[in-house]
Amino acid sequence: MNSKSKLRNTIKSFLILSLLPIVSCSKSDDGASSTASINPPEWIQGTWLSSTNGFRFTQNDFVSIVLNTETSHKGLLDLSSKDASTDEVKTDGTYNLKMTFTAGQSTTYEFSRKSESVIVWENHVLNPEYIKQ
Repeated sequence: MNSKSKLRNTIKSFLILSLLPIVSCSKSDDGASSTASINPPEWIQGTWLSSTNGFRFTQNDFVSIVLNTETSHKGLLDLSSKDASTDEVKTDGTYNLKMTFTAGQSTTYEFSRKSESVIVWENHVLNPEYIKQ
């Protein structure tokens, strides 16, 4: 695959990512915010890129990077209602994260470790690979 095709596929993958459910920016009337947590396994923590797009995993957040713009998924959960939730499945080689927002809208990410320096976004149409930085 030539570099133009890779760039085109990367841009397509993140355009699809940008179609995540829209989350309300208002907090519930009682002032409570979500208590949902994101806790990626240690092996995936760090920054993973494919061109200018990718992900950053920290001890308590999952950040999407699209064209060098970062979106904190923990931040999105915090802006959602107190009913927002997460469900994580962690193994030595996979990390699955389901985030459920207001009105039951959910987004699921599935990652697998191809090697110490490469992860694959498994439930994406293109199954793109990301290199650890």
